[in-house]
Amino acid sequence: MEGLDYSSGIWQFEGYGFVPHATSGATVAQLHGAAKGATATILRIYNGGMRYYSRDLVATNLDDRRCKLNIIHDVDGGSVIVFIDGVQKFWVKDQGPGDLFTSNVEFMLHRLT
Repeated sequence: MEGLDYSSGIWQFEGYGFVPHATSGATVAQLHGAAKGATATILRIYNGGMRYYSRDLVATNLDDRRCKLNIIHDVDGGSVIVFIDGVQKFWVKDQGPGDLFTSNVEFMLHRLT
Protein backbone atom coordinates (compact mmCIF):
# COMPACT_ATOMS: atom_id res chain seq x y z
CA MET A 1 0.00 0.00 0.00
CA GLU A 2 1.26 3.44 -0.92
CA GLY A 3 0.97 6.61 1.18
CA LEU A 4 -0.84 9.80 0.25
CA ASP A 5 0.92 12.65 -1.60
CA TYR A 6 0.23 16.18 -0.38
CA SER A 7 1.79 19.62 -0.83
CA SER A 8 -0.37 22.15 1.05
CA GLY A 9 -2.98 22.52 3.77
CA ILE A 10 -3.26 20.99 7.22
CA TRP A 11 -3.16 17.20 7.48
CA GLN A 12 -3.90 14.86 10.36
CA PHE A 13 -2.26 11.44 10.63
CA GLU A 14 -3.71 9.20 13.31
CA GLY A 15 -3.13 5.68 14.49
CA TYR A 16 -3.10 3.35 17.47
CA GLY A 17 -0.13 1.28 18.48
CA PHE A 18 1.52 -0.80 21.16
CA VAL A 19 5.13 -0.34 22.24
CA PRO A 20 6.60 -3.64 23.52
CA HIS A 21 9.06 -3.47 26.42
CA ALA A 22 12.71 -2.98 25.34
CA THR A 23 11.80 -1.51 21.94
CA SER A 24 14.63 0.70 20.75
CA GLY A 25 15.26 2.32 17.37
CA ALA A 26 11.87 1.48 15.83
CA THR A 27 10.26 4.09 13.57
CA VAL A 28 6.55 4.52 14.30
CA ALA A 29 5.74 7.42 11.95
CA GLN A 30 7.46 8.97 8.98
CA LEU A 31 6.44 11.88 6.75
CA HIS A 32 8.65 11.89 3.65
CA GLY A 33 9.72 14.80 1.50
CA ALA A 34 11.16 18.11 2.68
CA ALA A 35 13.26 21.00 1.45
CA LYS A 36 16.03 20.00 3.89
CA GLY A 37 16.61 16.26 4.01
CA ALA A 38 14.51 13.33 2.90
CA THR A 39 11.87 13.54 5.65
CA ALA A 40 9.64 16.19 7.22
CA THR A 41 9.22 14.13 10.40
CA ILE A 42 10.37 10.83 11.87
CA LEU A 43 9.12 9.59 15.24
CA ARG A 44 11.10 6.75 16.79
CA ILE A 45 10.96 4.72 19.99
CA TYR A 46 14.10 4.45 22.13
CA ASN A 47 13.89 2.57 25.45
CA GLY A 48 10.24 3.41 26.11
CA GLY A 49 10.45 7.04 24.98
CA MET A 50 9.40 8.61 21.71
CA ARG A 51 11.84 10.94 19.99
CA TYR A 52 11.71 13.32 17.05
CA TYR A 53 14.37 11.72 14.84
CA SER A 54 16.80 10.51 17.53
CA ARG A 55 17.11 13.88 19.24
CA ASP A 56 14.22 15.68 20.90
CA LEU A 57 12.18 13.78 23.48
CA VAL A 58 8.46 13.75 22.59
CA ALA A 59 7.04 11.41 25.28
CA THR A 60 8.16 8.95 27.95
CA ASN A 61 6.78 5.82 29.61
CA LEU A 62 5.38 4.22 26.47
CA ASP A 63 6.69 0.72 27.34
CA ASP A 64 4.13 -2.08 27.32
CA ARG A 65 1.07 0.04 26.62
CA ARG A 66 -1.27 1.00 23.83
CA CYS A 67 -1.44 4.61 22.78
CA LYS A 68 -3.10 6.83 20.21
CA LEU A 69 -0.68 8.84 18.08
CA ASN A 70 -1.95 11.92 16.29
CA ILE A 71 0.26 14.11 14.09
CA ILE A 72 -0.91 17.44 12.68
CA HIS A 73 1.20 18.72 9.79
CA ASP A 74 0.49 22.35 8.86
CA VAL A 75 2.32 22.43 5.54
CA ASP A 76 1.56 26.09 4.80
CA GLY A 77 2.45 27.17 8.35
CA GLY A 78 5.54 24.97 8.43
CA SER A 79 4.87 23.10 11.66
CA VAL A 80 4.29 19.61 13.04
CA ILE A 81 2.37 18.95 16.27
CA VAL A 82 2.38 15.55 18.00
CA PHE A 83 -0.37 14.36 20.34
CA ILE A 84 -0.32 11.14 22.36
CA ASP A 85 -3.60 9.97 23.86
CA GLY A 86 -5.13 13.37 23.08
CA VAL A 87 -2.46 15.41 24.88
CA GLN A 88 -0.12 17.70 22.93
CA LYS A 89 3.42 16.48 23.56
CA PHE A 90 5.54 18.22 20.92
CA TRP A 91 5.65 21.09 18.43
CA VAL A 92 8.40 21.74 15.90
CA LYS A 93 8.98 23.66 12.69
CA ASP A 94 8.99 21.23 9.77
CA GLN A 95 11.94 20.75 7.39
CA GLY A 96 10.46 23.00 4.69
CA PRO A 97 8.08 22.33 1.80
CA GLY A 98 8.77 19.40 -0.48
CA ASP A 99 7.16 16.47 -2.26
CA LEU A 100 5.42 15.21 0.88
CA PHE A 101 3.96 11.75 1.42
CA THR A 102 3.42 9.23 4.20
CA SER A 103 4.85 5.75 4.40
CA ASN A 104 3.34 4.19 7.50
CA VAL A 105 0.18 2.48 6.24
CA GLU A 106 -1.31 1.94 9.70
CA PHE A 107 -2.26 5.61 9.83
CA MET A 108 -5.72 6.83 8.94
CA LEU A 109 -5.44 10.08 6.98
CA HIS A 110 -7.75 13.06 7.35
CA ARG A 111 -7.38 16.39 5.59
CA LEU A 112 -8.46 19.20 7.93
CA THR A 113 -8.42 22.14 5.48
